[in-house]
Amino acid sequence: MICWRCDGTLWVCENHPEPPWKGEHACGCGAAGMLCPICNPSDEQSPPKMPSGFKIEVDKKGWRH
Repeated sequence: MICWRCDGTLWVCENHPEPPWKGEHACGCGAAGMLCPICNPSDEQSPPKMPSGFKIEVDKKGWRH
């Protein structure tokens, strides 16, 4: 079953937390994404699930995302 809030993307709009951050029904306002409070909660014991295609790059200056 796909989450009704994030439409299965695991992330919602930071400024408008009802629509998904990405996808067909995305908010589109340009704000940052935040974790979906329904299907992607996180705390010190369980890190968040990252969006598909997310990569961390490391170079001489450290990690980048």
